[in-house]
Amino acid sequence: MNDTARTTFLPLVLLAVLAGCGESETTKAASSSSAPKSKPAATAAPSEPSAKLDREAVGATLKAYDVLRQNLAKEELAELAGAASALAGQAEKAAAAASGEAKTHLEGMAKNAKAVEAAAKDVDGARKAFGEVSRHAVALVASDEKLQEGRHVFECPMAKGYRKWLQEDAEL
Repeated sequence: MNDTARTTFLPLVLLAVLAGCGESETTKAASSSSAPKSKPAATAAPSEPSAKLDREAVGATLKAYDVLRQNLAKEELAELAGAASALAGQAEKAAAAASGEAKTHLEGMAKNAKAVEAAAKDVDGARKAFGEVSRHAVALVASDEKLQEGRHVFECPMAKGYRKWLQEDAEL
């Protein structure tokens, strides 16, 4: 990538990176490059399969997660609280129909989405809480091969907190 493209691309990368940051549990930190790294979610380290999982409810939860991620990446604070509330409600609904590890991660997503909602006027606080939402979302997707399809895990080595997030697009 030439210097002009890097200069134009870097602010966009940093904006997207701040939406989901943290210490990786499943992979080592990426190289010293400042650009976020993407890999298919299927390459995430799988956990034990969930005992019970409503994939439709979980799919709706992951869609709500993506709406929240997009609002945070664009710093659309006016929409952030509503998107966080919608995710919390959807994750609670999915958790009610789940068991085992999936239930734990869905409950974690709901709890931390409420923290994003509470911090919606503070971008840094919302990003930190979103990192914890992402921690559970990444673990949830890693636990079920069907959930991995069409999703990508991004990681930023420069981010503080949890460094990973999910999105359907392979490109930022």
